[in-house]
Amino acid sequence: MTIDLDPFLSAVPAVVIDRLRGAHSVLAVSHENPDADTVGATLAVCRLVERGGAIATAVFADPVPPLYDFLTDVGRARTDPDPEIDYDLLVVSDCGSLDRIGAVRGRHPELFERLPRVVIDHHASNDAAGPTDWIEPHSAAGIAPLEAWRLRPSGPPRWYASVIHVSLWMLLRGFRAMNGFCGARVCFSWCGTAAAPS
Repeated sequence: MTIDLDPFLSAVPAVVIDRLRGAHSVLAVSHENPDADTVGATLAVCRLVERGGAIATAVFADPVPPLYDFLTDVGRARTDPDPEIDYDLLVVSDCGSLDRIGAVRGRHPELFERLPRVVIDHHASNDAAGPTDWIEPHSAAGIAPLEAWRLRPSGPPRWYASVIHVSLWMLLRGFRAMNGFCGARVCFSWCGTAAAPS
């Protein structure tokens, strides 16, 4: 049995895609005290923009807990932006409000204020209303809004197993059952196929 992802492709606002595609140096952040979906979402944003030729830095206000050490590229996560990089886009994922970014925002207020921003989130309470803010409250996890991403590279990237691993781990740890399903849809969408095994 397969799941047809084609109906989801139009869900991604074109302005969000254009902003992400046009970036050269992305600061990808999420909420403080990072958990599985925030780590997965932020690393996924980094991978996606890098596959388009940009550079990206994953930043969380707090260190990523050691239990996520199995994730490919989790070691790249930082607690502050790289001072050597001139960022041109801020991507905030899985944050119900900008306050949830935490102390890193307070340590770099000028940077966080001046950068153009994309918000990708699933919290119904999120009141972000900018032209490139994409709030999808019906998605079960922060990584789910990325499921319809249109930059579908050919062939599965090696790292997709890590995202599936996170999704399965979340299921086993008692998170909402939809997280694993959405995580799998994310992976197969990124891998360049519109049909994912169920």
